[in-house]
Amino acid sequence: MRNIQILTGNSRLIVAVLVLCAAFAAPVSADGGGGVFYAVNSPFAGSLDNSEFQPRTLQQSGGFGYGIDGDGTKIGGFGLSFLDVSSNQAAGGFGGMLLGSYSTIGPFSFAGNGMLGIGGLHLPELLDGGGALSFLGQLDLELGFPLTDWFQISGFAGVQFLLPVTAAYKGSINYPMMGLRFTWGSFR
Repeated sequence: MRNIQILTGNSRLIVAVLVLCAAFAAPVSADGGGGVFYAVNSPFAGSLDNSEFQPRTLQQSGGFGYGIDGDGTKIGGFGLSFLDVSSNQAAGGFGGMLLGSYSTIGPFSFAGNGMLGIGGLHLPELLDGGGALSFLGQLDLELGFPLTDWFQISGFAGVQFLLPVTAAYKGSINYPMMGLRFTWGSFR
């Protein structure tokens, strides 16, 4: 019989290091998740300082992912796109970081989230030139209920701020918003 070697010297070393890392990481407890969301942004009368601008309802959808440390600090990222409901056309896209605080009481989860991002905004009635490189800021409160140990549905509401940096805008851009998040992760 021939002796067949499955692992060489370097491969054995790599496997040994990975086993040791897994052994040290086993007692560490961290949760997190990722998923998709849908929200509706609708300007209110106080958010407009120019009566010539017709308020636009924007739908947003996107994805996110985050980790939660042992203290409940949530850190992750997101990507989203806007749809202008009145024209049924894309109104922008953003990506950035997600920061927050996460806690649970019984089966319910509570989170305060902040999002900071950069992207493009296209609202011709609002922006000189039609579009602009813009910053996005969002603050929201979230209430979640896990349907399983690995899937949760959350409702959220907050306010979103859009700041165009490469075009003059004709009104302040802040929107109250509300939506749903569908999250796959660890919800023990």
